[in-house]
Formats: sequence, C-alpha cells, structure tokens
Amino acid sequence: MKKRILSLALVVFMLAALSPIISSPVALATGHGSNGKFLLPIDPPAVGSIPVSTRAELEAIQNNLAGTYHLTANIDLFGTEWIPIGGRDNAFTGIFDGQGYVIRNLAITGNQEFAGLFGRTSDAIIRNVGIENKNIRTSVSRESYAGGICGHNNGVISNCYTTGAISMSVSSSNISLYAGGICGYNTSNSSIRGCYSTSSVSASRSSYAGGISGYNYGIIDICHFAGSANAEYVGGICGYIAAGSTVSNSYNSGITGDSTLHPRRYSGGISGSAEAGASITNSYNTGSINASAGGFNDSYSGGIVGYNNGALISNSYNTGSIFADAAGGSGFPGGICGYNRDSNSISNSYWNIDSDQQGAKSIIDQRDNTKKGIGDGSDATTSLTSAQMQQQSSFSGWDFRTVWGFKAGTNNGYPVLRAFHPDIPAPPPEAPNLNTADGWAQGHIQSAFEKGFIPEDLQNSYKNKITRAEFARMAVKWVEYALGQPINTIVTERGIADRIGHTFTDTTNTDILAAYRLGIISGSVAPTADKPGTFNPSGEITRQEAAVMITNTCKAIGANVSNPSTADFGDMDKAAGWAYPGINFVRANGIMSGSDGNFNPNGTYTRQESITTFNNIKHNELPGR
Repeated sequence: MKKRILSLALVVFMLAALSPIISSPVALATGHGSNGKFLLPIDPPAVGSIPVSTRAELEAIQNNLAGTYHLTANIDLFGTEWIPIGGRDNAFTGIFDGQGYVIRNLAITGNQEFAGLFGRTSDAIIRNVGIENKNIRTSVSRESYAGGICGHNNGVISNCYTTGAISMSVSSSNISLYAGGICGYNTSNSSIRGCYSTSSVSASRSSYAGGISGYNYGIIDICHFAGSANAEYVGGICGYIAAGSTVSNSYNSGITGDSTLHPRRYSGGISGSAEAGASITNSYNTGSINASAGGFNDSYSGGIVGYNNGALISNSYNTGSIFADAAGGSGFPGGICGYNRDSNSISNSYWNIDSDQQGAKSIIDQRDNTKKGIGDGSDATTSLTSAQMQQQSSFSGWDFRTVWGFKAGTNNGYPVLRAFHPDIPAPPPEAPNLNTADGWAQGHIQSAFEKGFIPEDLQNSYKNKITRAEFARMAVKWVEYALGQPINTIVTERGIADRIGHTFTDTTNTDILAAYRLGIISGSVAPTADKPGTFNPSGEITRQEAAVMITNTCKAIGANVSNPSTADFGDMDKAAGWAYPGINFVRANGIMSGSDGNFNPNGTYTRQESITTFNNIKHNELPGR
C-alpha cells in the first residue's frame, strides 16, 4: 500500500491549524472504555473477531472489507497520511469494534472523495472507537463526503467520538460537500447512536455540515456536539435532515455558523434545515447559532432548526443566542426556528426569552423589534424566562421520569437528558391514577404519595367526596409521616394505647381508634367510660369539620394551636362556634384557604382537597414545633 510521507511544512501546518480546536471530549457522568470517554457500555468482541493493535494491521483491513475486527490497543497514525478504508467501488461491509480504544492523529488531505477512518460503508457496523486529533482537509473537484468515523455511512455507527478538524473546499459552486464530526452523509436505514464530537467542521460553497452528520436520511439518537460547524446548511447535529429521518435525545452546546457570508445560510442548533416527514424530539441547544447570507438572499437561524419545511419538532428547547445577518436581504432569527412552514409541526417546545436574538443589520431583536420563537412563519412555541426554564413545571407534556431530569451544577440549571447522565437518581414512582384528579391537585397528590400518607385505597377517584373514616385514616398516616414512627409506637409511648377499650360501636378500624386516642376525632356520639359512642364512618365531612380535625392533627404532633389570629373570611357567621378556633388556625398557618373571600364552612370536602390540605402543612414550622 503506497504511503505519502508528509513534509515537515505540512506537519507544522497541521499542528498550527489544530491549536484553536476544541479537542477535549465532553465530561461524562459515567464514562466507559479504556479512557472513560465513551457514552455507552462496551461488550466483549464477537467470537472469531480479528485483533488489531498496529497501524499495519489497521491498514490491512483494506484486504478483507467484509471481515470482523476489534482493536486491542490505541494506535497513533502521526507522520503518514491515512488512506480511508473503503471507497466508491469497494465499501467496507464488515464489523469494526474499537473496544474503547483510540486512534490518534489521523490525517487526510487533497482530492479525497470519501474521507474518514472509513471512506464508505455498506451494511457495516462501526462501534466503540475514539478518533482524537484528526486533521481532514480536502480540496475536491466533485461531490464529496468527510467525517471523523466515516465519509459516507450506510450501516450502524455507535458509541464513537471524535476530536480535531474537518475542512472541505471545492472549486465549483454547483458541487455539494457533506461534512460531519462523525460522518458526512448518513443514508436511510442507517443509524448513529451514542456518539459525540468536539471537532471543528466546515465546508465551503453549496455544502452541508453538522456536528454529527452533514446530511441525515437515517436515525440519530443520543448524540452531542460541542465543537464548531460552518457551511451553507449547518447544524449542531445535522446540516440537513431529510424526509423519513429522525433526531432524538440529542443536544448541541457548540457554535454553529459564523459571520462568513454564504450565498444563502440556514443555521440551527440541531439542524440547518429539515424536510416534512422528518422529526426532532427530546433535543436541545445551548450553543450560539449564527447565519450570514450574501447578495440579496435571506438568512435563517433557529435554536432547533434554521429553516423548517414541515418537520415535526417536539419536546425540545433552546437557550442559546440566535443571530441572522444578510448583506442585502433579511435575517430571521427564532428561538426555535428561523422559518417554520406549519404551526402544527411544533409541540411542547420552549425557548429562553432572556437569550439574545439579532436580525439583519441591526442590534435589535427582530425585524419588528420583537424576540420570537419563529423568525418567519407559523409559531406554536412557548417563551420562558431563564428562571422558568429551571423549573420542571414549565415543560408541559415532558417525561421527567425516563427522558429528562435536572442535575445540580450542570447545564446552568436547565433540563438535561438522562441518557447522558445515568447518575441522576431515578424519580419516585408516579402516584396511581393521577388522571382522576384535577390538574391543580396533581402536584400535591404526587408529593403526598412520595411522603407516604395517602392510604392505598384512597389513591384513586380523587374527586370523590371524602368520608369521615377516610379522613381520619389519612390523618393518622400523616402523623406517622410527620413524626417518623408507626402509629402503634406513638400511642404506646404516650400511654394512650388503652385509653378506652371498645370506643365506637360502628367501627373497629385501628387507625380510626388511634385518631380518637390522639384527640384528632371525637365521634358523632362521643364515647364515655361506661358506654361506647358512634363514629358514623361513612358520613361526609364539611370544610369546618376538616379544619377542626386538621387543627387537632397538628396538636397531636406537638404544635401549639392556641390563640391563632382571627380568620378574615366574609362568611364566618355561617360557621359553628366550635369550628372557629380550627378555621382560625388553618387560615393563620396557610393550610386551608377560601374562595372569593369566603370559607364555605358547610361545604363538603373531597379526597383531592383533603390530600392537598395535609400536604400544605409545614409540620416543622408550626407554632411550638
């Protein structure tokens, strides 16, 4: 195999060119591989796989493009240009498993149609390999493809990363170039998963550049870009996503586009442009997005997509700055898209209104001086402040149990993807049957469920009116939560376990009897030392009864319930005298409130109202606690 020895001048040029490049991989929560820089776990190589540990053995793959190979050591390619494995007439069709090792200092220059560790693949699998400090700089005369892993991918690329630089140039404006940190072109039925790049990626003239793939017809999932990319169609993940392709669970924190004028310019945090029939979901951008168009052309710059021609965008967000400039035309910056054809194509997607936006020839936000989610076209996005974007409740319809999460000290407090942060603790189980509650109560029900004071048989039908027995049992469960002890221990330590033998004739429920012994309830007919009373367990309770029982519950855990400030409800004249102290206490301590200035003391109470009331009690802040 013929090798071209690099001249000293070329070596110096390479090193100088690489100096400003972001070259250190992203910090991983839980890394894998020999250096801890791989996103996904690595399985042992396939049985019968051919070991590769030297440059010569790596080059020898050209002799059997259908073989199965795995690395057993890091390989340094410095000093001699690399000839890509597989090309137009002889694609690699085998399996290459890097096993978590790294290939460094890969260099390719000149008129190379398919540039990368692999030039072109067909039904191949490439996985678990890192390419560090690559330098791919091609000057071509025909349509060409360049990527750190593969120039043209027809197969599977998984768990790979790249650093270094890719730069493509062409003499004619009618020739397309495809450059990507992982691959230049990802075909239909192909996939890239669990990959990231910190490379500098650029392509001139009529070109496509992406942090992961220049042009995507396939599937991209769990990928991240933290470098810089520049082309006519440029995106943090893809320069262009075509119909039938998907991008999911991915994010960009790099710089997309620059102030260099292109005939047209489409820049996006995820993709420069996207066709109808494509989709982007569960993805985000925090990087700076720039677009500058020459002549009288317009430029489009968006936090997710620069120019969206109908692709579906869902559950995504942007916090990055958006700039769109044009020499003689108009610039359209948008928090989500520079242009969007159909408002129905975007759902549950958010952008930071505190981030910068700048239109053409102006330091103002937009052509009409207003920041927008969509620079031009139909808008169905939602703007949020920085503070709102740090709150889970701001993101309607998002899955914070398995997809999204928050991690202290990470991403400025904004949501992160759990796929990149497996160390985020799993959230507690979701409260059962939340769909049977009103929206205002669901958060309280979830919180109460996590605290453990909702009896299991009350974890449904939350709009139902609550009975006296149900309320008493919930009060006892809340006392157990507040004191951190089982109820039997509490009543035994207080010497009240046998306060009255057979308390009520209509119930023997142990929690109801405990509630009586703690002074939370008294019964519809109070028991005496000589005669049991009745409790009426199936009877409904009123709001004033709930206020009194809540006050008694707080007293049972040691709160001072005496002499609260007088409640200012307008209908206190309708409350019973015995209920006044309880209503005053729950009002003074923010436990129960009214509506339109009234308390409605004789109104009935529901399960969801009862759960919310108990959840409102700040037991460690009550008077006397």
